[in-house]
Amino acid sequence: MIRNKLDSNLLFLYNTRYGSWLVLGPLIWLYNKSLLHPHFTFKLNHLIHFLPYLLFTWLLPSLTDEFITNRAVDYGMLTVFDNWNREPITWKHYLYGSIFIIQYLHALTYFLLTYLNIKSIEERLPKNQLNKKTSVLNTQKYIVVGVVVVIILGAFFIAIQVYFSIYRRNMDYFYVLPVAILIYGLMYRAIKYPHSVIDFNQQDNKKYEKSGLTEQASKAYLERLEKMMTEEKIYKESNLRLGHLADKVGISTHHLSQLINNSFEQNYFDYINKYRVNEAKVLIEQTPNRNLLDVALEVGFNNKNSFNNAFKKQTGMNPTQFKKQKVG
Repeated sequence: MIRNKLDSNLLFLYNTRYGSWLVLGPLIWLYNKSLLHPHFTFKLNHLIHFLPYLLFTWLLPSLTDEFITNRAVDYGMLTVFDNWNREPITWKHYLYGSIFIIQYLHALTYFLLTYLNIKSIEERLPKNQLNKKTSVLNTQKYIVVGVVVVIILGAFFIAIQVYFSIYRRNMDYFYVLPVAILIYGLMYRAIKYPHSVIDFNQQDNKKYEKSGLTEQASKAYLERLEKMMTEEKIYKESNLRLGHLADKVGISTHHLSQLINNSFEQNYFDYINKYRVNEAKVLIEQTPNRNLLDVALEVGFNNKNSFNNAFKKQTGMNPTQFKKQKVG
């Protein structure tokens, strides 16, 4: 399709393909923000990001045909820079042809903003949530890195045209084929990791869609829960159950389970054991001669086996290995 022009009296129809990078950058940036930020909504003022595309690919060519040569329609905008032109080339042709190059810089700016947004999300995510979100973030990185590679190859294609002072259309496969590879690769990721292309913040909350727990109430209950954990160290109670803890927080068991799952990406037992294991690590380092079973019982575990399992799940090693590593 890229080999053929569209025969039409409306010249701007050709240029909608030519200026596609002016719209691709904002689209990817907005898609990334809508996926990774739960409260993002598209607003009318976001349309300002598409003004360069509308101006250079629709408005100017619609007002006058002085910007585009006949040869440019057939072979592309870069033809104004080669030596094979047999029609007069004006400053307007050079200016408009330069937009072909400028649009890549325009797109790179948006791709940089998108990548920085991805990195900021990674840095803010707790470690226990990062693993579950990795495929989504990696897919976003794949898109950004993929289009940047295409731009680099496109720049190489342009450099060849400038160096040889002739437009070699057959060499546009330097960036046409990578675009195809990028799209097929993205489809592969969507099939292999289907949740990586849906709402970043929705995938873990579907079972709580009909919950009556408001965001404001969640914050209040969360503060109360964290205070009980950090100050009262309620996790040391070996018989602590979900219902028991829910009563202390003043919330239903269903809402407490929702609160822990949404806030920490953990179930109840992993959440409690996290505090117990962290406390055990401190005790092992401070009192290296103490029996490990005594440590397990003090931090809230009922037996050594559950202590070992929880400790290894969180740290990647059992308590004995941790002790040898820290205190010898």
